Amino acid sequence: MVDWSQTTAYGLTPSSNGVHIAVAGRKGQEGIDPQAYARVRSTLIEQLSRFTDPASGGRVVTRVWTREEAFPGAQMDIAPDLTLAIRDGGFVSILKSAVALKPRPEVVGTHRPQGIFMARGPGIRQGLSLPALSITDVAPTLLYSLGLPVPSDLEGRLAEQIFESASLPDRPLRVGDPTRVPEAFPQGLDNQEDKEGEAQVLERLRNLGYVE
Repeated sequence: MVDWSQTTAYGLTPSSNGVHIAVAGRKGQEGIDPQAYARVRSTLIEQLSRFTDPASGGRVVTRVWTREEAFPGAQMDIAPDLTLAIRDGGFVSILKSAVALKPRPEVVGTHRPQGIFMARGPGIRQGLSLPALSITDVAPTLLYSLGLPVPSDLEGRLAEQIFESASLPDRPLRVGDPTRVPEAFPQGLDNQEDKEGEAQVLERLRNLGYVE
């Protein structure tokens, strides 16, 4: 198990590539002196950026984002202190090993930062090849296509180029109220079947590393 008194930084899940720094007093945990936080974080960034493959000499960690860069906003305090990009698009492993870097016997699939955007329907242009979009552009574009207002604080932009130009003047973009966190979530479930189903979903998420 983890000896928190001897822990400075740790990965909370195996699939986030997020590094959390243990800071004394944060969420009641043990850790470094809060005044040392900036120095420790800078040292971690430097060391991770210099970590290389002994066989090739190439960098293993290609980029390190601070929480301010990767997760700005009202919920930043629960985000990882650092987020890593690994050279092959992979994740930090949770498998036990005597070395920091060990090749797997076979290639294992994982996520990639690139995605595919496709759109079809009334008012959508045909045969169009788009330049790269941000994943944050999907939500405002979808809301607009449904005739719904786009919250004023929503990240991303409307991908106007996917719509036929003649249809845009008749459907002006409507800006709505900013998003808000619900005051409370429903407490409890209606029946035993719902509870058992929720337990199964949570167990699967734990196995995938999405929740603890």
